Amino acid sequence: MEPLIRHIFPSDFVVSSWSGGTTSQIAIAPQNAQYAERDFLWRLSTATVNVQESDFTMLPDYFRYISLLKGKIRLSHNDGKVLSLSPYEIHAFDGGSATHSEGTCVDFNLMLRKGVCKGNLFCLHLAENTEMTIPAAPFTNDHHYTTVVYAAKGSGTLSARTASQAFSCKEAVMISEFSAPLLLKSHKSSIFMIAEIDTPLSAPI
Repeated sequence: MEPLIRHIFPSDFVVSSWSGGTTSQIAIAPQNAQYAERDFLWRLSTATVNVQESDFTMLPDYFRYISLLKGKIRLSHNDGKVLSLSPYEIHAFDGGSATHSEGTCVDFNLMLRKGVCKGNLFCLHLAENTEMTIPAAPFTNDHHYTTVVYAAKGSGTLSARTASQAFSCKEAVMISEFSAPLLLKSHKSSIFMIAEIDTPLSAPI
């Protein structure tokens, strides 16, 4: 099966304001879903946090991954243990937890609907002109697999068989419906955020 490739530019992001900063939605599924309606299967975004203390929006139907692109924060869930998060570290948590944050930052978020989507978020540091293979998803006819690669620093090219897409800093490439390994090559010293999402075709939305 040939891959579906989409090059996502910052001008494509859906930007919204909240009491502590702004959020830039990179991608959402289904494509016509609305975050405010909580009718999405998954969502990938960055957010700028300009206030020293904030409480995360409660999202009991979603599991979340968060990382930082800039700054440092301290997080606690349900008044529990406080953890420190530095750039490019990954933290996974239940969106239904009462989450308190201290510190300003630019963060990177993946939200997955519980009981429907599975996924992962990881960070990849590549030196200049370095290639790295992203393993293939275990493709089946009843699942929809999506990989989104975001250039947090530097630039690169993402290839799937004979198709390839170059992208620059703060741009992303989304590839779906593809079962073979992907090849990611850096053009310069780069940091990439990579989200992998597995959604059943029978998802109830």
